[in-house]
Amino acid sequence: GEQHPDDEGFMPDPKVFLARRLPKDKLPTGNPNAPLEVYDRQLDWLRVVTVDEAGRVMQLIHYTREIVKAPKDSSDLDEPHVPAEGDIVEVVRARVHRADGTIAVPQEIDEGDSLRIRWTDLKPGDVVEVATRGYTELPIGDRGAPPFYFMDYAGGPTTHPVLWNEVIVRTPKKRPLFTTVVNAELDKNMEHTTTIEKGTG
Repeated sequence: GEQHPDDEGFMPDPKVFLARRLPKDKLPTGNPNAPLEVYDRQLDWLRVVTVDEAGRVMQLIHYTREIVKAPKDSSDLDEPHVPAEGDIVEVVRARVHRADGTIAVPQEIDEGDSLRIRWTDLKPGDVVEVATRGYTELPIGDRGAPPFYFMDYAGGPTTHPVLWNEVIVRTPKKRPLFTTVVNAELDKNMEHTTTIEKGTG
């Protein structure tokens, strides 16, 4: 959009997600081909959905994942499932927080037909941090505009556990976006917050 998005302010400070890393003595060592239950751990997943006054939608998706088992070969250095939701999508952040405290950038970022991020190398204890932002070309809810929806699957398989999941939805009063949690049992353990700000139409 023409305005500088303010959604990046919701992204967690690195010290927040890095505090969820496994202790060094819990990381595997030795043979990378040895069987291991956990391949990586998703330290956080954040989605910020913003509907502007005209009805267009902007989505920021930020996630981090801790490498537990090193990739077997270079074909595993492409970031899997980079979020690309929207008619126009861009990479906002892509970096690796190394176990030794240094930060590494990708070997390649391709924002062509499908987003692609490729790393130079990944080792146990490294934390991958990725953020993408997508925009809808047309206002939602208008006649002829495609319907808009999003789905987040909180949780994951034992090989890729998810430790933190957060969804923030910001809409003007005149363009509400309705959200629901499908699993009622999970809903009991979730925290919901609604805030109404003045001057937001």
